[in-house]
Amino acid sequence: MRRHMEKAHKEEHDVKVALAMTDEKKKQAYFNRLRLKGNHYHNVRVLQTGTGQLLVLRRPKEGQAHSTEDYTPCPDCLGYVYKRDLWKHRQVCIAAGQDESKKNSTGRKMHFAESQRILNASVKKMTPTCDLQTYVLPVMVNDNIKITAKNDATIISYGKGILDRVGKQKGAYVSTKMREVSRFLMVMKVQDPNVTQLSDVFDPSKFETVIASVKEVCDYSRQDKDSNPGVFKTPSLALKLGYSLKACAEIVKGQAIINDDQTTVEKVDKFLFLHQCKHSGYSARVSSHALKTLYNKKASQPDVLPVTSDLLKLRKYLSEEIQKHTLSLLRDPNTDSHFGLSSATAARMILFNKRRGGEAMKVTIEAYRQREWEQNRSK
Repeated sequence: MRRHMEKAHKEEHDVKVALAMTDEKKKQAYFNRLRLKGNHYHNVRVLQTGTGQLLVLRRPKEGQAHSTEDYTPCPDCLGYVYKRDLWKHRQVCIAAGQDESKKNSTGRKMHFAESQRILNASVKKMTPTCDLQTYVLPVMVNDNIKITAKNDATIISYGKGILDRVGKQKGAYVSTKMREVSRFLMVMKVQDPNVTQLSDVFDPSKFETVIASVKEVCDYSRQDKDSNPGVFKTPSLALKLGYSLKACAEIVKGQAIINDDQTTVEKVDKFLFLHQCKHSGYSARVSSHALKTLYNKKASQPDVLPVTSDLLKLRKYLSEEIQKHTLSLLRDPNTDSHFGLSSATAARMILFNKRRGGEAMKVTIEAYRQREWEQNRSK
């Protein structure tokens, strides 16, 4: 490939840069990067069109079947490696050079998130204005649940709607909501082979299967040791799925109205009627049992209240930590002292506020400075 580039593409800017190098090792490494860059463009076309073969750094062994979802580009050299081995590759990647921050400063998930941002920006499977590919999909755990969510149009629309409502800073929350629905869809596909996507679920004839799938996802058991009607291992998920399924059904209905698909509109309306039915709908058959499970768990769990001496001890410790890290920053500014001071100050504010920690943690500097102190004191 190097010989081909030197002869056929010697007028290209990147090839000229490589030919001007005197160090043979650096020149060879530069040509390798050009080759991998070309492979990346080829792989992007394969992913966009769905036809062809990926060019990867290491071919799988004979007998091992891998799909395009199993490979991801290295953020440094753009070579495609097996996702599980990305962090190993970056330890020895020539393109990373001597930059130890790229090798050791981030964990495996951050390596993968950086790679996915590059891949999503290149492939652009979704619309460029959709922030899911920037703020949600890169931080989502890479497994079959993510693949199911990413390939379902209704789940994508559901996630985009949540992201528009809650903001880009809550990408992890949006990821969680999408994964909840994706888990349900995976179970639903097993229960009913005719279901290929989430929009197929919203059919009145499949309502019983929906209830059964929700119970399986949430690990429902008919009776416990106290002979209650039934308990959920994860009751909160059962409640959340009820709202999520209703929202997704409305998304499907809205799209059907736009497409003038009256048949789908009628099916979704009937499904929503069954879902909202007071005595035989989702509330009676799922939500009521989930709420009872939550109530029983809360009733049987003792409330542990802090002792006054413990609060005083905590307050003293935080004051000492704040003073220690402040002096350390004045003498020798460093990251560890700054992080320690920030953590201790946040804990001290939460303790003083005597409310949920999120209130103090989310206060911006601008809001703090613009607060009308004198007016609040007079009240």
